[in-house]
Amino acid sequence: MGDKVYDLEVHFKSKCKKLKNIDPDKYSYIDFIAGIRELHGIIDETISRITCNVDESDVNMDISNDNDVLSMFGRNVNRVFFDVFVELANEERESGDESMEKSGDESGNESMEEFGDKIEETNNQTGVVSEDEMSIIEGFKIMRMRNEKTRVTAHCSVKDCPWKIHATPFVDGVTFHVKTYVPNHTCVRSDPTSEATVDWIATKIESVLRENPRMKIRDIRNELKKFGVNPQYMQIYRAKKKALESIEGSYIESFGNMLYYANLELEKNEESVVTLQCDVDETEVIPSAPVFKRFFLGLSALRDGFLERCSPFLGFDGCHLKGPFGGVLLAAIGLDGNNRLFPVAFVVVESECKESWSFFFENLSRMVGGFSGQAIDFYV
Repeated sequence: MGDKVYDLEVHFKSKCKKLKNIDPDKYSYIDFIAGIRELHGIIDETISRITCNVDESDVNMDISNDNDVLSMFGRNVNRVFFDVFVELANEERESGDESMEKSGDESGNESMEEFGDKIEETNNQTGVVSEDEMSIIEGFKIMRMRNEKTRVTAHCSVKDCPWKIHATPFVDGVTFHVKTYVPNHTCVRSDPTSEATVDWIATKIESVLRENPRMKIRDIRNELKKFGVNPQYMQIYRAKKKALESIEGSYIESFGNMLYYANLELEKNEESVVTLQCDVDETEVIPSAPVFKRFFLGLSALRDGFLERCSPFLGFDGCHLKGPFGGVLLAAIGLDGNNRLFPVAFVVVESECKESWSFFFENLSRMVGGFSGQAIDFYV
C-alpha cells in the first residue's frame, strides 16, 4: 500500500480515541488488538467483536484475523482515517466467579499464580498446554463439561471432587481468559503415566528423534522420566513410529510422490534415465489407482563419471528393503581410479526375478547408450 499511513477512530462504549500513523504494511491483527486494549485500557474484559466502517458507507465489516486487517485498509484506500467499533462479551459468569474476584481472597490469588506458574513452566519445556498435559501435571484425570467456541469448562473426573476450570476465548480465538479456577482436589492423586497417550509421547520425543532417529526405546523411556511418566514398551514404540512419520513423512505419502520425483529429476537432469512402472487393473469398470511396481534411477553425471574415469568393470547386487512394503534394491557399481566403489544406477523392484533383472538391464542400456566398443566386465 506504499507509504500511506492511516488514523483509526476507535469507539469503545461512549468514548472515542484515535490510533495514529498506522502503516498497514507493518500492522498485524495482534498489533491491532494490543493497540485497542492499550488505547482504551481494556485489560480483563473479553472483546467479542470488532467492526469497521467501509469507505464512508453504511456497511460495517468484522475484523477477526490478519486478512481482515489487510482488507480493512484495502477497502478504505481512499481515506486517511476511518471508524472502528469495539464490543465486549456480555456473558454471565458461572457460579464461583465471584470468589475469584474478591479483593481480600489471598488464597485464591495465590492458587491462580501457582496455576499460571505451572502452565508457564510447562510451556517453556514442551509447548502448548493441552488437556493431556494438565492431566499429567496435576496427576488427575480431567473431563470437559463444555467444549464450545465461546467457552470451555473442565472438571476432575472423580465424583464430588471440587477441582474445576472455566475459560472463554479472546477475540483472536487462540488466547483464553481463565474466569474460574478451583484449585483444590479432594480425590487421590493418580499415576500420571496412565494419562500419557501415544500422541502426547510423540510430541515430547519428536525433538530428540530429530537429532537421533536411531534412539533406542530404553533411552526414550529415560527421556520421558523428566515428565514423571514411565510408559510401556509398545506405547513408546508406537509413539516413536508416529514421531518419525511426522519428521520424515510416511511410506504411503512417499510412494504417492514417486511420479513427482521422477518428473523433477528429468527436469533438472535432462539426460538422466528415470523409469517408473506401475500396475493398473484394467478389468475394473472404474479404474483403481496405479500400484507401484518398479523404479529405475540412472543419473547422467554418474554415467559420465563411469564411462570417462572408471575401470571397465560393473558389479551387480541386491538387498532386501526393510519397511511395511518390502521390495528389493538392485544396484550397478563400478570401480574408480583409486579402486573404490562408484555407484552407477539403482532400481527398486518387487523381488529378484527374471522380469525385474530384465527391467534393470534394459534401462541401464538406455542410460549408457552403448559402450562405444569398450570392453566391460560384468559380475553379478
